[in-house]
Amino acid sequence: MGDLSIIARRLSDKYVQYGFSGSGGYFKNVGFRICNWYYKRKSEDFPDYDDLIEYLFSLGETNLIGIPGSEKGGQKFDYSHWLLGTPYRVGKTERSIFSQIAFIDYGYFFDSDEKWYYVNPGPFRIKIPFELVDNNLDDKNLEFDFLREVKRQLMTYILKDYKNEKFEKLIKENNFDKGEILKTVVEKDSPVYCFFENYRSLFEFFDDWIVVKADESQKKIDRFIVREKTDVHTETIFWE
Repeated sequence: MGDLSIIARRLSDKYVQYGFSGSGGYFKNVGFRICNWYYKRKSEDFPDYDDLIEYLFSLGETNLIGIPGSEKGGQKFDYSHWLLGTPYRVGKTERSIFSQIAFIDYGYFFDSDEKWYYVNPGPFRIKIPFELVDNNLDDKNLEFDFLREVKRQLMTYILKDYKNEKFEKLIKENNFDKGEILKTVVEKDSPVYCFFENYRSLFEFFDDWIVVKADESQKKIDRFIVREKTDVHTETIFWE
């Protein structure tokens, strides 16, 4: 498991901004820093900042996200920004977030609904509500067991509960058995990657982004939103 991360935000319906946010990209490092210091635009803990999101992205790429104002000095080493001196990049779609920086393992995305999302950039870009990840960390505050469960549930949904006539036709044309595929992939540590590697024609039927919806408690997965691939990707903020 690698540990490189990026943060991103949606600027408008047409643009996103994104860039490197450091090594040690797992949730208990980058995620906790966002939760503690940049979860919302305004915070009573930092009354001098009118917009913490604007401030964070104005700093440019970093090897570590620090506490607001730490670029001026006066904070402990691990509470300070480790700025790289390079601005964040701008793209025309959320698809660009993982396309220009190699070997990214974790994504943190502030969308136009004013919420943060954890994005797992595997073969599918799985967009998960921040709170859902935070509520399902293990006793070491790591997300990896939960991510495996997300992927198992996702593959179960796709191969058991997802209804699409074109998808059913594709399965028949390839002489596949959904039950056998499901049995094969869910037994793997990386079920989505197994699906991608061994059933590429089925994988490529879908848009490369997947949206996870949480229940009201933000502790359990409520449902998945999965879309058929189209010539023009619809941004996930518009999916329902």
